[in-house]
Amino acid sequence: MLFRSTAVLATVGSYTCLVTNKFGNITSAPIKVGLSSKPVITKQPANITAVSGSSVTFFVNYTGTPKPVFQWCKDNVPINNETNSSLTLINISINDEGKYSVLLKNMAGVTASADGTLTVLIPPTITIQPISQIINVGESVTFTCEASGYPALNFQWRKNGVDLNRQTSNILIINNATLRSEEHTSELQSR
Repeated sequence: MLFRSTAVLATVGSYTCLVTNKFGNITSAPIKVGLSSKPVITKQPANITAVSGSSVTFFVNYTGTPKPVFQWCKDNVPINNETNSSLTLINISINDEGKYSVLLKNMAGVTASADGTLTVLIPPTITIQPISQIINVGESVTFTCEASGYPALNFQWRKNGVDLNRQTSNILIINNATLRSEEHTSELQSR
């Protein structure tokens, strides 16, 4: 005779069946009941802004049984050998900038995280220095300063440590040069 139980078992464990009659009893072999649950992300990867050369770590908090396996992706492309619950990038550069996410997979299913965006800041570096020049009184001279960095760079030309008004281009043009600084007859231009 087959008996079915409609009770919902809420506990994982080992179960046996005891069978008895007036001639004796016997116990079944043990069986195990396990529950699995699809991974659920409780904390998504954060957006990170960091300076080039530093290290950053993306991570997720999650629930799920059994423990999931992980696969980190950059811009939706799997990253080789990045299968831990966190992803650490060392000595970052502009090439590391992008969107990072992780897939969590166990026997109950697959869950994809939201994207965490990495923005890499690059301190300014002068790539072409301005060159000193000697000119005659009344002549014009042009100076150029080339630089790289991220985000967008701002330029400010200075004379003797003091900002020159409206000279915020990477090019400085001095027209009608004079000998004495108190004679403000030189005309400055900015391109």
